[in-house]
Amino acid sequence: RSIVPGAKYALAFIPTDEERVYGEYTVNDVIIKPVILETPQKTSTELVTVREGESTTTSASAYFDITSTVSKFYYVLVKKSEFDAAKMSEYDYALRYGIVWDRAVLKASGAIKNIDTRCTGLKPGEECIAIGVAFTSGGAYNDIKLSTAASQVLPSEGTVTIKGHSVETMSQYSTKVTFEIECSEEISSVRYMNLSADNLAYDYNGNEDKVYETLTAGSRWEYGEANPGESVELYIYPEEVDYTFFAVGVDKDGKFTTLAKHIYQPVE
Repeated sequence: RSIVPGAKYALAFIPTDEERVYGEYTVNDVIIKPVILETPQKTSTELVTVREGESTTTSASAYFDITSTVSKFYYVLVKKSEFDAAKMSEYDYALRYGIVWDRAVLKASGAIKNIDTRCTGLKPGEECIAIGVAFTSGGAYNDIKLSTAASQVLPSEGTVTIKGHSVETMSQYSTKVTFEIECSEEISSVRYMNLSADNLAYDYNGNEDKVYETLTAGSRWEYGEANPGESVELYIYPEEVDYTFFAVGVDKDGKFTTLAKHIYQPVE
């Protein structure tokens, strides 16, 4: 990692001797010297600014601008819950976990704008903290923070209804289950999940609110997606076990409907 101003380090080295070859050196030849870097002084001069970026129901972002006098910049956007759990100052957290922007390494000049950072995997409305710490080549620093959050899920006026299902035996190991979904005209897409009773109990503690959270704020691989008017076909092992097919609609404004569900068994 990049060197952290104000931190304590140990410098380890081995003095070389032209009459000795590499394999002749041992641990007894290592010399260790403590090094304490000069503690930077906070300045009232504005070195960095921050503003909110775009947000979705699962992510938030922020943009930093730094002045031409900044030589090194640490920045991070973190969930507030994770930051609080770390029990660290904003300064220490950014220096330990932040991304390092180094003018010398990047060979940049002048003021730099729109350094962006994003926090993903959020729940709707979940709060994040953007932290930036900027240093000058003379060791002065200035820090800044901003609270931001993922977008709230607003209810859609549209509706999604699961009209029923049909089962077709494909083999002794597979059945095709087809679901008919009816949508109002506001809906632009449908997200769905198909869970066995065990999956619902163990993965979601039987809590349908958590299923809804996954459908509205989960990763794309956690749910399926269909267009309005399309049937959904799934291939399932035939057994007399309860399954629940869940669906929510997404309207043209990105709002979600209430949760629709249909309980069935994948046998004819």
